[in-house]
Amino acid sequence: MKIPEKINILSTIYTVTIHNGSDSPMEHKELDGEIDFIEKRIHLRKDSIDNMYKVLLHEIVHGIISNMDLLSGEFDEERFCQNMSSVLGDTLIRNGMIK
Repeated sequence: MKIPEKINILSTIYTVTIHNGSDSPMEHKELDGEIDFIEKRIHLRKDSIDNMYKVLLHEIVHGIISNMDLLSGEFDEERFCQNMSSVLGDTLIRNGMIK
């Protein structure tokens, strides 16, 4: 499966960019991925397809948390898991990653 060029996270479209070394905004950071909420971009360091998918899902979760403002106030693990499973499923379906 191919890494998508765009990801729809709760109706916010993020452009996905795969970077080789020095062209990366993460060049001086020890990161495999990063989501930029201002520019609406997800940056991934070039790696195996399996690892890039794991990193992409990690960045999608950051996008969901930010969009739903889940970390404001008191943290409720059960509420978090319920909301996260719903919106993660929605995001994967919207982007044709699962049916």
